[in-house]
Amino acid sequence: MPSAPFTCDARYGTCLLLDGGTGHELKLRTDAKAFVHTSLMNVQEPGVVTDVHSAFVRAGATAVTANCYGATPHHLAKAGVHIYRTKNRDMTVTDVCTAACSCARNTGARTVLASLPPLGESYERATEELLAYANESYGAMLAGMQDADGLIAETLTTSEEGVAAALAARRECPNLPLLVSFTCHDTGYADRPTLRGSNERLEDAVRAVDAACTSAGVEPPDGYSVNCSDAAMVLSGVKALRRELAAARLVGGYANVFPSPTSAHFGARGGGLHIRIRRLILAPLRWLKRRGARAMTPDAFAKHVCACADAGANIVGGCCGAAPEHIARASELLAARAKLR
Repeated sequence: MPSAPFTCDARYGTCLLLDGGTGHELKLRTDAKAFVHTSLMNVQEPGVVTDVHSAFVRAGATAVTANCYGATPHHLAKAGVHIYRTKNRDMTVTDVCTAACSCARNTGARTVLASLPPLGESYERATEELLAYANESYGAMLAGMQDADGLIAETLTTSEEGVAAALAARRECPNLPLLVSFTCHDTGYADRPTLRGSNERLEDAVRAVDAACTSAGVEPPDGYSVNCSDAAMVLSGVKALRRELAAARLVGGYANVFPSPTSAHFGARGGGLHIRIRRLILAPLRWLKRRGARAMTPDAFAKHVCACADAGANIVGGCCGAAPEHIARASELLAARAKLR
């Protein structure tokens, strides 16, 4: 059975409620332009980070996810922060992750989870070079996550990256429960969730990660999830995972809240000409309109969260674009749902 950090919240019956898009909230409240900048805020402006986490806790989140998404060696190197200390830079990847966990812990949240993000860019398949250094990269991050209550390896695009994250997590933090979460294509595959970076079926990716862990002599992840995809795909993924996994294993789902499909919103690199043109046209407006242009209202989002819970998800919440008001409404509906059961 899952260990304590992932156990259900009595308020919500069968579920644990995660927070929302901390990185995006930090961008909205500050001048930060990328996740690497919001990650540096863990060290440089910890009070601002804790304030965002606290807003989600007040909204009803059971667990907050430490602000580590942009704290990979790949991203932090752009800001001159590396795995090892240098003569000109005293801050390391581990320091940023340690600070992230402290910011989350300072909210008084029941549970602090630490994020193991993609090795490279969001929505892009990790290169062979990034995978070759996965143990070192994830190891540096995990060294700063020892104070977390659990780990979420999230927004992964291939089973290869899932294997790399799971093996590193089990070796570096064997006592911390682990959820592995994939991002899937938004459209065209609603009845057959497939991973964004490899077109693998979600169920096949789960089996590949489990097999790799067993072969390496470590425990497979406590469960699996779908995140950083649109709501319809997350719900489809939850259903697929619940069919695939034994009842004792965790299933999670936490969707993006965007005025367009996730792939179109981000304008995924390598997309067609129409995607690139759309990205250029929308870029100046996207951040200005984010607050008022979310396609999913808090009420619609909350109904989606309850649908995921009804489909068998133990862990629900929001990803990019999900604000405290979305989590607050989800908290209300989940609590009402629990009273009816």
